Amino acid sequence: MLVIRRDQMNALEQVPLRQFEDDLLEHLHVYFPKHWEIVGPESLRHVIRLGLSRAASHGLTTEREIYLYVSLMLYLGSFFDTDVQLPWAGKLLDDKSIEYSIVRIERLYDRAMEFLEQVVGPQGEYYGNALTMAGFGLAGFMEEGKTTPSGSRIIMLLDWIYPRKCQGTLKNRYFRHPADSNPLIIQAQNLRKLYFSRCPSDGRGNRSTASCRTGH
Repeated sequence: MLVIRRDQMNALEQVPLRQFEDDLLEHLHVYFPKHWEIVGPESLRHVIRLGLSRAASHGLTTEREIYLYVSLMLYLGSFFDTDVQLPWAGKLLDDKSIEYSIVRIERLYDRAMEFLEQVVGPQGEYYGNALTMAGFGLAGFMEEGKTTPSGSRIIMLLDWIYPRKCQGTLKNRYFRHPADSNPLIIQAQNLRKLYFSRCPSDGRGNRSTASCRTGH
C-alpha cells in the first residue's frame, strides 16, 4: 500500500500555489516590464506572496481578484490599502454595501486608473515634470547636507512643484498633520533622494535638470 508522508503531502499541496505564483509572475513580466527589469523576478515573487496575504484580508481570493490587487500594489505601492494619501482605496475594498468582492476590486482598479491619469499623467508626464521642477523649486532643499525645511514650507513648495498631487483636500488635510509622519513631507524627502539618483552631478556639485532621467 502506498503511504504518503506528511512532508510529502505538504509539498503536494504547495504545487497549485507555486503554479499560481509562476503564472502571476509571468503576467507581471508582460505587463510590468520596468518593475521586472529594476527589481527582478524574485523580489516580484515576494510582492506576489505579500499580495496574496493582503488580498485575503479583504476577502479577495479568486485569481482575477488577486491579479488586480497585485497590479494595484505595483501601481500605488505595496500598502496602498492603508496609505493615508489614498483614503478611498481602503474604503472601497471594505465597502460591505457592495456584496461581491470582484465588484469592489474592479471598481477600485477603475478608480486607481483615473487617479493615476489625473495625478501622474497618461504617460507619466506630470510626475516627470514634477521631478524636473524640483530642481528649481527645491534648489536649497536639494543640496546634500542641508536640513529639511519646515513642514508648511515643504507643502507650499510641493503644491507649486506637483499641484496635481497636492491640490484640494489632500493639501488642506496635511497642513495639520504631524511633521514626522506627514505624507507630503515624506514624499518631498523621497523626491529629494530620487532627484539625486536621476540628476547626475558634474563632479563639482552642480546638477543640471536638463540631464535628469525621468524614466519615461
